[in-house]
Amino acid sequence: MLFVRDERLEAAAKPLPGLYRRAGYRSLNNRILSRTALLAASGIDLIVAGEGNAAEGYAHAFAQRGASFGERITNAISDAFAIGYEQVVVIGNDCPELAPSDITDAFQRLGDGATLVAAPARDGGAYLLAARSGTFDPEAFLWLPWQTGKLFEAIGLLPGSASLATIRDDFDDWAGRRAMCALGRLFAHHRSLPAVRLHPAPAIASARLKALARIHLPAPPSY
Repeated sequence: MLFVRDERLEAAAKPLPGLYRRAGYRSLNNRILSRTALLAASGIDLIVAGEGNAAEGYAHAFAQRGASFGERITNAISDAFAIGYEQVVVIGNDCPELAPSDITDAFQRLGDGATLVAAPARDGGAYLLAARSGTFDPEAFLWLPWQTGKLFEAIGLLPGSASLATIRDDFDDWAGRRAMCALGRLFAHHRSLPAVRLHPAPAIASARLKALARIHLPAPPSY
């Protein structure tokens, strides 16, 4: 699940560098999805949970619900479970160097029995989160210290939680050299990949996504 903010609001609050500003956050989100698109071949569905206009235009998409960040991400995971998914891995667009193996590793940890999985960001946050439907505690998840440097530590205190070993950067802004280099590598990598089209392949995925569209979207999305 790619969990993303309204593109216009994000562009105002966290402008992309001049080189990438014209392309905008829709282009960045598509590049993140293209980087992970090969996971679909192994049966992993790619979903966009978008605030505002960020969910528009994707076949696998639904709108976020809630006022705070904690409410929106908690509801997004709960909504995915409500339509039949048993495991969910959540990523954002602020970690350009996230690898597909991070996602498969998180699913592996859930399969091994972890109730919740987090991947450590260099600033104390988490660049990836994963949860299982049978053990997900929405109330505990909601009250985590979201968008702070204490998030990863707090997740580690929850019963049955596990972590990935790889530390990565997630960027609160794109002004620094590390952020610029990470964006450059992502955009260069994307040029060697086909454009991603998030159309459901398995029948069960199609049914789930149609149900989700009926619940959350005013009209079926189109690409």
